[in-house]
Amino acid sequence: MFAKGLPLKQATFLTITVLLLTAYLYLPSRDANPNVREQNVKYILQWGDPSLSPFDFMGQGFDAFLKNSCDFTNCFVTSDRNFLADVSEFDVIVFNGREVDRRFKKDNLPANRSAKQKYVYANLESSHNYPVCSSYFNNFFNWTWTYKLNSDCRWGYITIYNLTGGVVGPKENMQWLTLDPIDNETKIVLKSKSKAAAWFVSNCHSLSNRENFVRLVEKELKKFGLSLDVYGKCGKFVCPRSTSEACLKVLARDYYFYFAFENSFAEDYVTEKLVTSLNSYAVPVVFGEANYLRFLPPGSYLHAGQLGPERLAERMARIITNHRTGDADLYHDFFRWRNHYTYKITSDTEDVCKLCRILNDQQLMSQETVYSNFTAWWNSRHARFVTAQPRKGADSACAASDIAVISADILSEPVGVDALSHTQFLLGTYIGWDDDDDQK
Repeated sequence: MFAKGLPLKQATFLTITVLLLTAYLYLPSRDANPNVREQNVKYILQWGDPSLSPFDFMGQGFDAFLKNSCDFTNCFVTSDRNFLADVSEFDVIVFNGREVDRRFKKDNLPANRSAKQKYVYANLESSHNYPVCSSYFNNFFNWTWTYKLNSDCRWGYITIYNLTGGVVGPKENMQWLTLDPIDNETKIVLKSKSKAAAWFVSNCHSLSNRENFVRLVEKELKKFGLSLDVYGKCGKFVCPRSTSEACLKVLARDYYFYFAFENSFAEDYVTEKLVTSLNSYAVPVVFGEANYLRFLPPGSYLHAGQLGPERLAERMARIITNHRTGDADLYHDFFRWRNHYTYKITSDTEDVCKLCRILNDQQLMSQETVYSNFTAWWNSRHARFVTAQPRKGADSACAASDIAVISADILSEPVGVDALSHTQFLLGTYIGWDDDDDQK
């Protein structure tokens, strides 16, 4: 009516403008009238920076659950603490583990808490890099959503599938199938191998001090006329992330081994580095504190920490020599797992779905559970290693474990492992190797 005589486009624009202005002026603001809970929607509040991993995988709203075609898509994610009338109305509050012990103090935590809601500790980073030292967080978290296999909801890097697509691992007690010999197609792929090993790395100063161990391995490999090609900031070879697919093709075509070395030590902390190796037809050389038999079948990898630099280089050289001289079975056997399993990185896909799934499990939601000694659960493994000094700002609980000596159980090696070299490796990880050249 007010637009009478105006051209149609102008009248439409004017009408919409007036309607929007009316809504803005007369509808109550969300601050004055917070959102009312919708039936059957599960509300998840992110406590921490939403752009910080792993929160960035969760996105906002329903997006992540819809994008990943989750079994349940009725979970709504927000980092807005005022989205509902009170923080106690959220079904779940997820705390970013990277910020828990560094930013969250008592005055920066929820003021109100409902007995029905769940407090969840979420972390993809290792407890070695992000320990939780404050005893305040004991009797605080109801659930855990981390890479640890005994988490309430596992949020790891790797999922293992059988050939029909069923999830089979990783698990604390994996039951591996008897592995069959590889087929001719795989043998053809492996025939092109010409270089000893590659390592893609950008963190040159890790808590695990893997770079120091690598220098020793390089020295040993030179004795056999072999070398390790280091790509990225820590080496002389270049592999930009923008061309990562091409780099992986080079890895699959040229390299016998790939160094899947973790930046820190923690139980079950095995990252996407392992999948890089496995899916690129390179034998993984692993370096970490995980029990790798939870992630890999026996005979499918080399354990650098258990072998030590000298024995590792000898083993690699023998395998390569045999392959080059026509006795390829020793190398081929590392790939028998391909007849039975596939590996996939799921940290930003399937693992995100898991939280929404358990939120829709009424039995789990109704159970009253709490981690009475969360710090012990989270920090349990990395504290076994010697560090030169306590972490800066650590309270007495973490400081005591940081300067503790190696416990007796770490010296109990599996059959066939050189315990002395392994002990030297562990000590050298933090104190420094005896060889002066390796401390430069």
